[in-house]
Amino acid sequence: ALKVTPSTVIFSKRRKIKTSCLQSCADEILKSDLLSAYPGRRINGNCGFAVRNVCARSAASSKVWMEAEVVVVASTNPVKIEAARQGFSRMFPRHHFDFRGVVVESGVSAQPMSRAETLQGARNRAAAALRACAGAAYAVGIEGGVGSDDCGRLECFAFVVVQPAAPGAPEGRAQTASFVLPEEVALLIAQGTELGDADDAVFGRCDSKRGNGSVGLLTGDEITRTSYYVDAVILALIPFRQPQLTWR
Repeated sequence: ALKVTPSTVIFSKRRKIKTSCLQSCADEILKSDLLSAYPGRRINGNCGFAVRNVCARSAASSKVWMEAEVVVVASTNPVKIEAARQGFSRMFPRHHFDFRGVVVESGVSAQPMSRAETLQGARNRAAAALRACAGAAYAVGIEGGVGSDDCGRLECFAFVVVQPAAPGAPEGRAQTASFVLPEEVALLIAQGTELGDADDAVFGRCDSKRGNGSVGLLTGDEITRTSYYVDAVILALIPFRQPQLTWR
C-alpha cells in the first residue's frame, strides 16, 4: 500500500482503477505523474495502484476515478468559499476538491481589534469547522480585523488559517495585505460598529461584506474582496505544497 503525507489515509484504498487490457499488455508505473497529480505529498514505496496503460490498441480504456477531498470553509459567505476554491485550485490544479461552508463561531469579538485577536478568530473558526464536518481533509478559517498602525490610523487586514485533519500535520496561515480605512469608517468602528456595517453606512450599500467589501469599495473593484483573500489562501497552503520542508 502507498502511504502519503500529510494525509494518513492509504490512497490505494481510496482510488479506483478500471482497465480492460492489463492482462494483454504491459503497464507503465508513472510515479512522476502521481507527484504532479498530488502536489505537496510524499510518495514512497510501490505505486502499482496507479498505472498508465501503454497498450496502443486500448490507450483510452484506462481510467482513474479520484475521490474528491472535502475542504470545509468556516463560513457560508460565498466570497470566502470562492476564495478558498480559487486558492486550492491554483496551488493544486490537478487535485479534486469538494468545497463546503459551515456556520461556526469565531470565539472572539464580532469585530476583532488587533492582529492577535484576528488570527485567533481564524484559528478558532478553522478548528470548529473541522469538528463540524466529519470526513473533511482541510478546514479554512478566514477572519477579518482592524488595528492601529504606527501613526494611529485604523487599518484593515485578514488572516487565513488552513488546518488539516491529518494528526501531526502542520497548520498553514497567512495574512492579507493591510490598508488604511477612511476616517468616516474608522469613527463608526470606534463607536462599536462592525466594519461591514460601517462600510454600508458610509457607502450607502447593503451587506457589502458578502460582496466586494471594504477593499472593493475603496479600490473601485480593482481588488475585490475575493481576490484580496485568494493570495492569502495560497500563501497559507505553502506547507502543504512543500511538505519536504520543516514547518511548525
